[in-house]
Amino acid sequence: MTAPLALWEGSQQAQLEALTAGNQQGLLLRLLEASCVAEFAKLTAARLDLPTWAQTALDVIGEFLPLVGARLRVGPPGLPEFTVAFGDGHDGTAAPEDGFPLLIDGQPAGHLAVVPAAGVPAGADLFATVAGHLSLSLVTVVEAERLRRQAAAATALSLAASIDEASQEPHVMGLATALAGLPGATGARLNLDSLALGGSLDVRSGIFDGSVPSVCETVTSAGSRLRVELAWADGAAGDRRTLDEIMAALLGSVERMETARRLRQEVETDPLTGVGNRRRAAAALRAAIGRAERTGEEVAVLAFDLDHFKRVNDGLGHEVGDKVLVAFANVLVEQVRVYDSVARTGGEEFIVVCPGTDAYGARALANRLRPRITAECAEVLPADWRQTASIGIAVYPASATSIDALLRKADEALYGAKRAGRDCVVVDHQGPRG
Repeated sequence: MTAPLALWEGSQQAQLEALTAGNQQGLLLRLLEASCVAEFAKLTAARLDLPTWAQTALDVIGEFLPLVGARLRVGPPGLPEFTVAFGDGHDGTAAPEDGFPLLIDGQPAGHLAVVPAAGVPAGADLFATVAGHLSLSLVTVVEAERLRRQAAAATALSLAASIDEASQEPHVMGLATALAGLPGATGARLNLDSLALGGSLDVRSGIFDGSVPSVCETVTSAGSRLRVELAWADGAAGDRRTLDEIMAALLGSVERMETARRLRQEVETDPLTGVGNRRRAAAALRAAIGRAERTGEEVAVLAFDLDHFKRVNDGLGHEVGDKVLVAFANVLVEQVRVYDSVARTGGEEFIVVCPGTDAYGARALANRLRPRITAECAEVLPADWRQTASIGIAVYPASATSIDALLRKADEALYGAKRAGRDCVVVDHQGPRG
């Protein structure tokens, strides 16, 4: 029989003795005590984490004992300290002499402060006994909490070592949660700025109480910046070796993703202009839509076509035509954001995939690009030549929700711009402008 259940059985015996003696008020208090003990025994077996156990234990005390307020502080050695409270005294006004210690192996592990209801003869013995039962339950819960936090280190190491492009966001969020559960930790924040991760990810878990967190930072060979902040309970310093192992695993994961991205870029790069090809465009759009499905954001696709480009090749030769294409591609790369994707999908046809961009933002970008295209292409063309571009825009999910359909809508808008006289912008379901 477990210690809490054995004490409960003893309390039942005490009830019978009080009943035999005819002490009705004493019997009532012992019945309340026994009810608390029975609930504490259930909590011990419920495998709750420490904060949940503390809050539930205080709820039990408030339900069964004649109190107008109580405050339970829990601070086992090596674990974060926290306080839960209800009613009068929740702000710390309960007097210290009304408090009862919680002990583990004779060492302080917490404190129960109570404010009894007026007129109820609930003496200190009752609350001291309740605190003793809490201490017995706390022993088991703390042992489980320490095991859980030790397992969190293994979980964090596993997640850090296995982040990939397909599961990066759930993995990073899981990693933050595991780091916040490390022994002595109260909160974790990860800031990962990497093209291999699709841009910047900033996630946090747990509690930052205003104290200065410890910070681990590193930079990959490709320039990605990885930063981890950990908040600790008072007196906790964390296991530096464990943190170093987790950071090394995270660094390895991101560098593997960067290597894979670099190799993929070599396969997915247009050799003339250096931008992506159709394959990269599809991959970029797939990733952008996948993220948009989780976040609810929009994705814009801008389709470009150089107006009357055949005249350049026929009249000035393919060497000049290639220079125009390179100048055109350079404008796109220089003017879009670092996490936008530029691709050449045909002879003089290009697309730009813009995550998190609506129709208004896409049109503003297109109209900013039009004069720049003409100006940059003029640098490689004779003075009497003027190169313009037609631009069509489609936006996920308003225009379409699949990759093929979205590209088709952008093409249809592009053809609409050509029909409207070229050198203009058409947004799907809107008219030409510019």
